[in-house]
Amino acid sequence: MDNPNTEILSLFREYRALMDAAGTYPNDTDEVLERLFHRPAREILDRMMALPCTCAADFAAKVIADTCEGGLLSDWETGDLWIEARDLTGYAA
Repeated sequence: MDNPNTEILSLFREYRALMDAAGTYPNDTDEVLERLFHRPAREILDRMMALPCTCAADFAAKVIADTCEGGLLSDWETGDLWIEARDLTGYAA
């Protein structure tokens, strides 16, 4: 299935590229990995999460990124992902 070319999906691709590069970067200090990959990835994630979803693919990209590919879940009350999910579904917690 072709995904639309939205700002969120563009940021998601940038985020994934950084995370993929971090995973293959030669062993280095946490400080170097933080500076080169993790800090810029968090900045992209923050920008991505601040944008409203325009399609299901946008929301899916946010789910993948915000949960670290299903490894973590943000807080139900305060997590940007869950706030938007409640808004999109009309669910008032």
